Amino acid sequence: APYPNRRFGCDACRRGSRGFTYNCSQCKFDLDVGCATLMPITEPDHDHDQEEHLSHPHPLFHCNKQTNFRFRCNACIEPFDLEDSIYVCIQCRNLLHKSCAELPQKIQHPFHPQHPFTLRKTSRRIPCRACRNFIRGFAYACFNCRFQVHTTCGWPIPPFINSECHPQHPLAFFNIEAQRLFCDSCQKQCTSTTGFFGCVECNFNLHVHCYPKLPPTIKHESHLHPLNLIKDHPDEEFHCSVCEEKRDISHPTYYYCAECHYIAHVHCVVSEVVHLLEEEWSLACKLGDTKLDTPTNVLKENNTDEMVRDISGSSLIELDDAEIEEVETETKQS
Repeated sequence: APYPNRRFGCDACRRGSRGFTYNCSQCKFDLDVGCATLMPITEPDHDHDQEEHLSHPHPLFHCNKQTNFRFRCNACIEPFDLEDSIYVCIQCRNLLHKSCAELPQKIQHPFHPQHPFTLRKTSRRIPCRACRNFIRGFAYACFNCRFQVHTTCGWPIPPFINSECHPQHPLAFFNIEAQRLFCDSCQKQCTSTTGFFGCVECNFNLHVHCYPKLPPTIKHESHLHPLNLIKDHPDEEFHCSVCEEKRDISHPTYYYCAECHYIAHVHCVVSEVVHLLEEEWSLACKLGDTKLDTPTNVLKENNTDEMVRDISGSSLIELDDAEIEEVETETKQS
């Protein structure tokens, strides 16, 4: 590397590296050895290899990668699968999944209806209000209120139901890992394996199988006949016919077809369960007259959010506490 201490920052992935670099001394541009293997894909109908039709505010290079590419997506911090191509933003130095490059820049969200959310580089000092874990990567945030959620927790906007067991607010359905959240019924950890209903504002959570008013009968694509809700069955040898895993006897609730001896975990048929809960009790959460899980929640204005100042000129930045306080002070004065 053309640096005395052999350390440099890669201009594709923003990671600090030590050792060899592909360097343009005239432009002071560096690529680490891994990012230098990314090769732009030539689009037959384009004169160049930059993608400008995605939601990301800057031009993106659509690139193929080697099978052993070790870096993760800067937005969701998840690895790239073998079949994934990579979108590279040189302007804000990010490697992105296609789905992360398509994230809307601004949305109106039921988790925080007072103000719009803006897609930002996260502040690591503020935990996600949905899963309560501290955030890396990108977040949907209202820094005016010190409120942010993972992109994976906030988008797409999850389905909502109203429930008598928590009449204060609608409950969102989550299928995420939440090591800091526990079911208010069984006191066990909420996980993506079983899914759960949660109130972000009150930190109230229920596993799907702990929900007290599950539909008594459902029709699921996995089986020909209707499935009936069963509780507290003594047979410990049952296996779920959907996932083929042994039924956890600590989760006594499941769906069953007596004619075929067909058994399904509640979480294995959760899509139909949530759909029926929404439909039967007309429980889709609404914001004004707008249904919250529709594309109308994407705010298409390109103007800077007056409630969230963009300090660096790029929306994908990391703010520390001092900068957040400066944002709050400016907002109060304006």
